[in-house]
Amino acid sequence: MSGASGVIRGDIANLYQVRGGLLKIARDPANNDLLRREATALTRLQDVVDPALLAYFPPLVATGRRDDTRSGIRRHVNLIGVLGGFRNLAEVRTAFPAGVDPRDPASSAPSPCRPRGSQ
Repeated sequence: MSGASGVIRGDIANLYQVRGGLLKIARDPANNDLLRREATALTRLQDVVDPALLAYFPPLVATGRRDDTRSGIRRHVNLIGVLGGFRNLAEVRTAFPAGVDPRDPASSAPSPCRPRGSQ
């Protein structure tokens, strides 16, 4: 992804930080189906993922279409909710200039796997 002037350019969509989260707009209408599938997947994940792990899956806040009045092109849009409690790598580097012990992040995250024999 690359970003300039508030726009993040993903592989198939432009992303904009807005008050409700991250607004994704398909650049090419041929990719509208991919954003619709993303919306379906994010909705289903909220129903099937262990609640302890939902913090790792962004919620779908809204989905729909945007009609460009100038060109007449219809693009699919998804509003993806913000995940809280995460830090980017620049913030981690600032907080820990000598680095982070690789065992620390691994031990602080809940594991989706259970050890054999546990219930």
